[in-house]
Amino acid sequence: MAVVTKEMGNKFISSFPNINIATSVSVADIDFDKLCDQVTSQDFVPRGIVKAVLDGMIDVLCTYASIGTTIRLGDFGSIRPGLNSRSQDTAKAVTADVVYRQKLIFVPGMRLKNMMKTSGVTRVTIESALSYLSSPPRP
Repeated sequence: MAVVTKEMGNKFISSFPNINIATSVSVADIDFDKLCDQVTSQDFVPRGIVKAVLDGMIDVLCTYASIGTTIRLGDFGSIRPGLNSRSQDTAKAVTADVVYRQKLIFVPGMRLKNMMKTSGVTRVTIESALSYLSSPPRP
């Protein structure tokens, strides 16, 4: 995982000194087409089939998430619907109008959790991230 240093000030007490923290940074953006190409290169499955399966998976996920189902995807993890709402004084006052955000919550599976435990942390600069993007290593 790539990290950069970020200077943080105290928003509430301005007399406190600024602190430096490590924050993660994304070094690349993988789009849907590139993901399909990589899956195709890993196995003997044609690109069209990979794309069809992923498109079908997205459609099914949308269907089940819209009815409030938790979707378990094996080692990948699970996706469940969630929401944020404003608090109310009485239970009767809680209606759909107090919901201000609907979201999907992803919980990684064991394989992804183990990968994160064993992956290292590398400090990067903007220059090194840009040079990585111009010539990324082959998987």
